[in-house]
Amino acid sequence: MSSGRTSQSSIKSNPADLHSPDKLSPPAVTFSLLASIIPDSNTVKLAMSVESATDLPARDYGAHCDPWVSVTILRDRRSIRRRPPAPVAFFKTKTIRHAHNPFYSQTFLTDIQKNEMKEISLQFSVMDQDRYCGSVEMGHTSITLKDAKQTVEEPEKFTTTQ
Repeated sequence: MSSGRTSQSSIKSNPADLHSPDKLSPPAVTFSLLASIIPDSNTVKLAMSVESATDLPARDYGAHCDPWVSVTILRDRRSIRRRPPAPVAFFKTKTIRHAHNPFYSQTFLTDIQKNEMKEISLQFSVMDQDRYCGSVEMGHTSITLKDAKQTVEEPEKFTTTQ
């Protein structure tokens, strides 16, 4: 009798296949971006959707991970002193317990200034919630609105897995 978390078809019979380097794929997060320009206004509505994460590693001591994704909107400050980007907004998905392939399907909305769109970048960090160590970063990726083609007059929805 199974517990319902895994099916017999998903369990591999040969233990050597589980640790083979050609069988593993790198961890990834899937997200979407869409900037909606409001006519006759200086603000832009930015919708960020975190869809899922795949192939997340187990903890060092073999336990399942409890992942969540943080989305940080950063504004690049151009200065001679090379200051780090300033955070504009921060969002966090719900924590999915005991999951290596969590599905979030959460959307976050924020307003940004139209004249700052070329300076905006987004950082997606996959975190593991651990009772004893606190939050541990499992990986991160970042993208600018310019790279996502959201700075044009009529942007289209941008979806990627990184």
